[in-house]
Amino acid sequence: NNQGLVHREMGEAERAKDIFGKSVELARGADDFYEAANVLDSLAGLHLRMGDVTAAVAAWQEALAELARLPEPPR
Repeated sequence: NNQGLVHREMGEAERAKDIFGKSVELARGADDFYEAANVLDSLAGLHLRMGDVTAAVAAWQEALAELARLPEPPR
């Protein structure tokens, strides 16, 4: 996720999107629902910066779905 954030800040949107996608896959593969949601939130921010509100909302909805899989809410 941090690498994706760096690329996002550098204006390298496609590279950031690729990294976020891989990070979500890794987090999901490890059943790390909180980290998957965190990465999806970062991806939503990228979409928003790119002017794609629809994709941002979709990423946030995915993030909420990941958080719903947690055994208890994050604090």
